Amino acid sequence: MLRQIGVEAYLSGCLTLTLQNGAAGRTDQIYMVDVPAPLCPLIPEQIRRNAIRTTHLVGLPANLQHRLPPRAQRKLLAWWYHNAPFLRSWKFRRARELLDCYRRAKLVITSRLHCALPCVAFGVPVVVLRKNDHDPRWTGSERYLPVYTPENIDELDWDHIPVASKPDTSELETRIRGAIQAYEVRIAVPSSALCP
Repeated sequence: MLRQIGVEAYLSGCLTLTLQNGAAGRTDQIYMVDVPAPLCPLIPEQIRRNAIRTTHLVGLPANLQHRLPPRAQRKLLAWWYHNAPFLRSWKFRRARELLDCYRRAKLVITSRLHCALPCVAFGVPVVVLRKNDHDPRWTGSERYLPVYTPENIDELDWDHIPVASKPDTSELETRIRGAIQAYEVRIAVPSSALCP
């Protein structure tokens, strides 16, 4: 669409696809990440029972959740999420912790794009389970990462979940290195660490 009006455009994919595993080894751990409650019964009971459930969402401390009405909670959370500097550093630390868990996982089941894509990069089996597959943010990833819904979940063999084929990220890596060099962005780690 953008190209039709003369704007240079490309589907870049996600920077997390360039991550390298680097883990010492796999564990037997299964993670369920932000799987909507109505979809949980679609997951075999044995897997659900053994999985660690986690989220990418940042919530309010428990002592505030019970004292504030829902509307006040939403407003405070929105302010907190966007303005609290300490939360930003916490989010980066939490992201590193989650990535370390995912890179060693036996299996990850998620509804989140930015959980699934690092798993693809790490070579970790991942099942994307969503209410529907009509989210434009997933455009392009369907070539290597199937999305399962209540309509097609029967196609999945839970005993033999394949590792998704990692797409070629060389063009993305070249573009990122070029952008960093062109704008002389100063970052704490060399660009080679971002895109090995």
